[in-house]
Amino acid sequence: MDSIEDVTLTDDTAESKMDTDDENIQFNKGAETETTHTESPKINEEPVMFRDTGMTREQWREVVNSWMKVLPKSPAQPAQKEKYVNKEQCVGRIISWFYDGESKLFVIKRSDGVQYLKPRIKHFNTLPRCEINGLASKPLINRSKNGLADVIANLIKKEGSSGKYERLKPQKGKRVKITDPKTGKVTWRYKYRPVRAIHKIPLKNIPQDFLGNMKWWYVDVNTGEARVEDKDNKVIVCFYDAMNLINFSKKDQRTLRKNEIMYTDEWREQGLQYKRVLEICRRYGVHAGSRLPDNWKSSR
Repeated sequence: MDSIEDVTLTDDTAESKMDTDDENIQFNKGAETETTHTESPKINEEPVMFRDTGMTREQWREVVNSWMKVLPKSPAQPAQKEKYVNKEQCVGRIISWFYDGESKLFVIKRSDGVQYLKPRIKHFNTLPRCEINGLASKPLINRSKNGLADVIANLIKKEGSSGKYERLKPQKGKRVKITDPKTGKVTWRYKYRPVRAIHKIPLKNIPQDFLGNMKWWYVDVNTGEARVEDKDNKVIVCFYDAMNLINFSKKDQRTLRKNEIMYTDEWREQGLQYKRVLEICRRYGVHAGSRLPDNWKSSR
């Protein structure tokens, strides 16, 4: 593996790049004008003229190749390359985010899991800038109407939408060069420090043996939550984390398995996550009031 290069993009360097690109484009346009009015070369054979340039296809190709040597390659935007590389953290796209009044934590629901963050600015600063932008584009689901949660959400929306970070200082990451030892192909990625998330997931208080009047349950297409409704189409319970299923009673887990969760093709992975946890609970006998087996962590 080659050495690691630290790249810090600032606004001044970005503007200088844009100015350089504009000068090169103007220079190349002038070169194109001069080339267009050149006379056709005098050769014995009559070449096939390329459009109306007065050149053969080979001559025109040489001119274009010379331009490509002059034009610099436009750097990729950091937001297109910013990805987590720490496997202990969730790396999927952000689906929605909540404030849980019961646990007093922020919850970021991703396509591959859930992250819990304390309501502290310093904890949100451990997220990359592109993740802050993703949170700013989605409304906070604050069913407990917590005032502090609304203040933090408004701050993220204000600075994340404008791109001017004053109170928030999200991490930028380090650009890392990775070379494939077999093919020699070089790829660039951004490496980040781990997000300051809670590893011990708090379980919600779930009522016991309350799904006798259940009609169906499904994945909400807006938030990714699992919603359970009764025969009057009223929501009995909804939860965003599939791990909350381990706190259901054995009887309620059996009821959920009999009524298979419904989901659209877009939300198939979310639906399968709930089904997997239910199957693991059945296999290892995990439910409310039971003790987690020693091999529970390895089975997940």
